[in-house]
Amino acid sequence: MQNSFENFEIHPVVLPPSRKRMDQRNILGHLIAINQQGTGQVTSIDERGLSFGCLYRHQFPEEWQMDIIDSKGCHIKQLSVRKIWEEINPESIFEIEIGVEFSETSSYQREELGNILSNLQYYMSSRMTVT
Repeated sequence: MQNSFENFEIHPVVLPPSRKRMDQRNILGHLIAINQQGTGQVTSIDERGLSFGCLYRHQFPEEWQMDIIDSKGCHIKQLSVRKIWEEINPESIFEIEIGVEFSETSSYQREELGNILSNLQYYMSSRMTVT
């Protein structure tokens, strides 16, 4: 059986005013974030950053590198990120959710990020955004 992330569902996200961004964010469920602590599900992404949730609580440094993989095969390796916010909620499906911004991206990483953002249209029957 082939592994696929195409069966992930899109879930609406309601953000408190303190976490809303000025930029449009794409809400999705088919991307994973890989870091030294393990894997997490990307919950939103745009060209400047992303947020992801982890099933178990971890300690995250202020800056680190991570990979992002989508179900169409786009893979951004060693993406430098800086933590912007962190929310712990033991009653949520994700015990911890982290928001990061991208820093020092290479031209290849920016190109792959563009591919990932383009692939979102494939997975979303209706566009859901947070502004």
